[in-house]
Amino acid sequence: MNFITKLVSKIFSNISLRTLLVVLFVIQISTAVMLTGYLSYINGQKAVNDLATQLQNELAGRIHQHLHAYLETPHLLNKNHLAAIQLGMVQLNDSLMLGHFFWKQLQVFESVSTIYFGNEQGGIIVARRQDSSFTIEETKDFTAGDLFIYQVDKEGNRSHLLKTEASFDSRVRPWYRSAVKAGDAVWTEMFAIYARQELGIAACLPIYEEKNNIRELKGVLTTQLVVSQVNEFLESLQIGKTGKTFIIERSGSIVASSTKENPFTIDKKTNVMKRMTASESSIPLISHTAKHIYEKFSDLRNIDTAKQFTFQLDGQRQYLHVSPLNDKHGLDWLIVVAVPEADFMERINANTRMTIALSLTALVLATLIGILTAHWIIKPILNLTHAAYRLANGRWEEILPVDRKDELGVLANSFNRMAAQLQESFHTLENKSSEIQHLNSDLEQRVLQRTADLNAKIQELVQTRNELLQSEKMASLGRLVAGFAHEINTPIGVAVGAASTLQEIARSVLKMFEQEEVDEEELLTTIESLEEASDLTLSNLRRATRLVSSFKRTAVDQSSEVLRLFNVKETVEDVNNSLHNKFKHTQIKIVIECPKSLLVFGLPGILDQVLTNLVMNSFHHGFDDGHLPGTITISIRKAEPNLHIEYVDTGKGMSQEVLEKIFEPFFTTRRGRGGSGLGMYLCYNLVTSQLHGTISCQSAPGQGVRFAIDYPIKQETKREISAT
Repeated sequence: MNFITKLVSKIFSNISLRTLLVVLFVIQISTAVMLTGYLSYINGQKAVNDLATQLQNELAGRIHQHLHAYLETPHLLNKNHLAAIQLGMVQLNDSLMLGHFFWKQLQVFESVSTIYFGNEQGGIIVARRQDSSFTIEETKDFTAGDLFIYQVDKEGNRSHLLKTEASFDSRVRPWYRSAVKAGDAVWTEMFAIYARQELGIAACLPIYEEKNNIRELKGVLTTQLVVSQVNEFLESLQIGKTGKTFIIERSGSIVASSTKENPFTIDKKTNVMKRMTASESSIPLISHTAKHIYEKFSDLRNIDTAKQFTFQLDGQRQYLHVSPLNDKHGLDWLIVVAVPEADFMERINANTRMTIALSLTALVLATLIGILTAHWIIKPILNLTHAAYRLANGRWEEILPVDRKDELGVLANSFNRMAAQLQESFHTLENKSSEIQHLNSDLEQRVLQRTADLNAKIQELVQTRNELLQSEKMASLGRLVAGFAHEINTPIGVAVGAASTLQEIARSVLKMFEQEEVDEEELLTTIESLEEASDLTLSNLRRATRLVSSFKRTAVDQSSEVLRLFNVKETVEDVNNSLHNKFKHTQIKIVIECPKSLLVFGLPGILDQVLTNLVMNSFHHGFDDGHLPGTITISIRKAEPNLHIEYVDTGKGMSQEVLEKIFEPFFTTRRGRGGSGLGMYLCYNLVTSQLHGTISCQSAPGQGVRFAIDYPIKQETKREISAT
């Protein structure tokens, strides 16, 4: 917020208040007008989107409803014809009756163009609508052979023969084969009706007769539709101004559209009709829509539900709706509705232009009003500014004229009162100034004295802290000396006893040699006792030597600050040996996990002190001064470039409150029982300050503790290693 305030002040600091008021007034009006226009445009755009979606959904719904009704008619007719045949109302072997019956059906169902029946003998009977007239076609003797086409009179009777087609066999026709293969009601594929130069589709129904539990095929009933009627329905729909709708198969071929364009082309030489795909259409909206659908879905079979999206055509946005149309008889088409956004945006664009014109007019009026308002507001402020300038130059008698009762008049009155008060305050300040200078001088002397006292206290505290740390180190060394003294007493005591035994045995041997006769067996027994006492003496003296060497290394390491190459496991074992006396009468087991060959260049004494404090902390706090059983595990490994130490005990653990304060100086839970509160602080200080590493602790009541220590390993030189 401060940054924005400073930025605004910097930008407008060199602009006069009069100009600033006008500019801000104009900016507010402009912003409000532009925001209103923008929101109006956005809301209009949203309304267009909603309207386009509703229109496309409504159109798609109407097309679905119409086509379902239109396409269900031929299948219903086939079922009615089958029912009439099963009831005996029509005989399948009576072609004359069938032809007349089919003709009657064409009179009732005007959407149907052709009805026919082909039997298993290859024969066929057809009733066909030809514009406003009708024909009946049949093969001779209702078997495969020549096909005769008759004109039909008003009563449905054959009047005269129009023409004859040779070698007709219904069994090889696609509609017949499709029905037999499906074994049930099915649609044929779209086909060309060359006589009418239109596309057609037929609903086929195979007829079976049950004989001795065997189904015998009698023939196929077929009702044919002309798809041009679908075109007429689509053309009747209102799809905006220039919107288009069309129906395609999954292969992309056009079934029907809302345009006058034929869904096929005719070869002028061969007069062969060829199906047209939507992308080949001469109508740009249809062809580009089809291409966009292919780009989006790659395969039209991937469209299984209604989809709505937009695409660009010649820089204009187009709304697109695609929905599948299918039925249980195998029909699988896609209904596509495409509507240009421009069909809806004309009125919105006109409103936008009107909004811009009104905005400009409002901007001009706002500028004029702002100039007049600024002049009316700024004039008394300028008078106030000049008076303030004169007041700053010491002209206290300056009085502003008050001729207004608004806020600026109140401000002028306040300014006059302020001038009088300032004149009085100025004289008071002059009198107080000398007093303040005298008090400041006295205050500086006091601050200097307090600062000196504070520095002395700080030095005293630092010295006390160092003395306490040194005391803790000496206490640690004292425990080390006491432990070694107790440990070394045992082997030396045993060695002294063995030496006394050796002395007595030696005297016995001398007495034996003083005798005239020496018993050989007694001499051998005495010599064996002598050898055993010697071995006992030597082994205990060697043990004492090892303890002294271990003590020497530990004592030297803890007092030395010289870097050297040392064996980590030996150092840890020295710590264990120094504390053996403390733990030997307890049920606490110390486990050391460290490679024997792990050499590190550094300060072994610091590692001794840290591990000693950790072990003694576990002894006192974790295992209640050794009264509780448990295990202490010390794991050490190299984790380049650090040495990683994990110290874990299975003691009592600690609460979260204690854990948060464990490394604080003088914090202890054994206050009054000999605890100084510096053990863990010393560990933390040694690891972080001396070893430049990190130490952390994890614990919970009843779950022991886990310390993790990592510190960088010094890189020793080859010469130093060789010397070592």
